[in-house]
Amino acid sequence: MKNIKLILKTINLSIKRIPKKLRLVFLVIFCLEILLNILSFLPSYAVFNSKFSGFGNDNSTVSTTAVLIDDLRKDYNYYMGLNYTNSNNGTLPTGTNQHIYSDSNLVQAEIIYDSTDADVSTLIGYVSNSERQTLYRYYKVFPVNTNGTTTTSDDYIEIELIDNPFTDRPTDKAFNGWTTNYQGAVLSYNNSYYTRSAKIPVTYSNDEPDKIQITFNANWVEATYTTVSTNRNWQTAFSVLKASGMQPLTSSTTVVDSYQPLDMNGYYTNVTLRRGNSLVGYYNNRGQRQTRGTCNQNTCTNYYRLIGAGEYYEEGTNYYTLRNNNMTLVDPDDLPRVPDQTHEEYNEDIGNKNV
Repeated sequence: MKNIKLILKTINLSIKRIPKKLRLVFLVIFCLEILLNILSFLPSYAVFNSKFSGFGNDNSTVSTTAVLIDDLRKDYNYYMGLNYTNSNNGTLPTGTNQHIYSDSNLVQAEIIYDSTDADVSTLIGYVSNSERQTLYRYYKVFPVNTNGTTTTSDDYIEIELIDNPFTDRPTDKAFNGWTTNYQGAVLSYNNSYYTRSAKIPVTYSNDEPDKIQITFNANWVEATYTTVSTNRNWQTAFSVLKASGMQPLTSSTTVVDSYQPLDMNGYYTNVTLRRGNSLVGYYNNRGQRQTRGTCNQNTCTNYYRLIGAGEYYEEGTNYYTLRNNNMTLVDPDDLPRVPDQTHEEYNEDIGNKNV
């Protein structure tokens, strides 16, 4: 309050020194100057409220299933500040707006880190034993990289991906980075700094970058672990561990090793009969049960045996079912077989490819 009174007193003394005829002009100019300074802040504020409010407005929070980190306003203010403080020649910045960043080269991004493995949906991580969140959601702002060209078709943003936030991992699994099915995204990793990054293409509408929404899924791989015991000392225990670094990302396929027994009651199998063999009890290819007759050829192959209860599926055997009054070969994949034992087969390195 004392400072305000001092300022007003100073202004009053300054006005008294001005001739009365010019005092009104001075007051008008002074008021216009204050008004212009106020208005100079409005464009940036309006831009933020129009374009940079779609994904959230400082709403960082934790729910039962997800963690939200809302850096949208912070990032935007950071880049707006660089317009005044950036220096490319090593000298002190002048404090004037250099117009480096604007709506035309800043991109809003919603980045989701999902602990569910994209290939094996049963592999899920959690923040901790007591914190059961499975998803991190980030609201961020990134500058556009023009790739050194004037065309916008090769523009992209680059994101350094976070490390594993899910300490409660799937049993016997280790975290090995992130995968995404975002069209055109390219993942890479740096073995020297143990970091992963993603280049994401930028599209435009009305000469301004479109918002980006991208999901990254955790890649869980078989873990190498060891224990220290009376039979295994400290040095021996650590000798089985892999060298520090990241393993190449892989995709995986679930392979069935064996199935639970499947009763084939009600299905048919093909039989081969010799000349003179009885046809009684067999079925022809129309599903008609034979009550008399014998095979009158060297071999008869168009007859079938109805399977009863207690006879189970055998690999390599052809099974048939009656469909539209015709014996139809059954595709084994269409049978209600229940896997008993499975394993994962990990395929080619996808660490530096579109995925």
